[in-house]
Amino acid sequence: WLRSLFGSKPSDAKILGDAQPSSTGGNQSAPGADRNAGTPPASARILRKLRRFYQQATNIPDGRIGWLIPAVRAADEVTRDWKPDIVFASAPPFTTLLAGRRIAKRSGAPLVVEFRDRWMEDPYSKVPALRRWIDRILEDWCVRPARQVVTVSEPWAIDYLARWGKPVVVAYNGFDPDDYDELADVVPNSDERLQILYTGILYPERRDPTPLFKALQQMDDVRDQISVRFYGAKIAQLVPIIEAHGLQDIVTVESRVTFKESLRLQRQADVLLLLQWDNVLEEGNVPGKVFEYFAARRPVLGIGYEKGVPARLLRDRNVGLVVNNPDRIAEYLRELLSQKRSAGGIPLLPETGIAGLSRPEQYAGIEDAFASIVKPSP
Repeated sequence: WLRSLFGSKPSDAKILGDAQPSSTGGNQSAPGADRNAGTPPASARILRKLRRFYQQATNIPDGRIGWLIPAVRAADEVTRDWKPDIVFASAPPFTTLLAGRRIAKRSGAPLVVEFRDRWMEDPYSKVPALRRWIDRILEDWCVRPARQVVTVSEPWAIDYLARWGKPVVVAYNGFDPDDYDELADVVPNSDERLQILYTGILYPERRDPTPLFKALQQMDDVRDQISVRFYGAKIAQLVPIIEAHGLQDIVTVESRVTFKESLRLQRQADVLLLLQWDNVLEEGNVPGKVFEYFAARRPVLGIGYEKGVPARLLRDRNVGLVVNNPDRIAEYLRELLSQKRSAGGIPLLPETGIAGLSRPEQYAGIEDAFASIVKPSP
């Protein structure tokens, strides 16, 4: 129905492969950012705003809505002579939840919904109040018949339990052990400089490395012994910030690389930079990037909300810290630099730091939830 009204096409829906928008930080290969791109003309900015308005008004709940009807039709074909034990709808994209609700109702199977990102409560969202109200109604409607809810952090689980009163399972994004099979022989760099690495995406006013840059400005005595490299999407915006802090000689912005190459770079670096928003709304946001960094077994310097789940995980597992004070950041970097000097390098962190954080280990809780639905206890 929306497709016929607004022209959304099923071909627009690359549905199940796009499941981590704002929180995974862009892991696929893509062209590098154009550092010399100028400000677009006024006409282009106006067209962009009109397009955004059109998308917000028609792509409800998201740009994959054109996939809804074909998905339900395909499920009808599959379930014509076979009934699933469970319909598991994982989002985003949130069109998946609409499809899951309909498929569960038509097939008579119990529904489990999963939120790997926020929907109505997404702190990164900039949709108007009316659209947010619509999203809340849709979100409640999708969850209402569900038997279980799955999400990625304890704070989100507490919120969902309070909202819907349904059992909630927490399963962190985790890391895939298979991604690291080829990295067994990769060792940390032997460069005398302390190499700090960031891989991912940057959001204006949400992931800000300024505290790190201020810390580096205090470290003139060891300036030539430190390097910082940024790889990823939307990082061209860093160039003027780097220049404003006078750090062009030690901070570089690189082109994007493939996911596999990003894992190799992480394993080779001395320090991995994690950027999040310094806001209580970020408390339960634990993106997949956190677990990539854990699996790299390198020290992590986080900038963001110091009481969030990532900060707790880093602290409790002695892997790193989340801090926003430039003085404390400089102190931490000096500690690592001193360690590298005295030991000739920073060794891989113990495997105990990643215990229980792989996806198979995390998803075991989801399997248990499924089993309780299919074979409820007497």
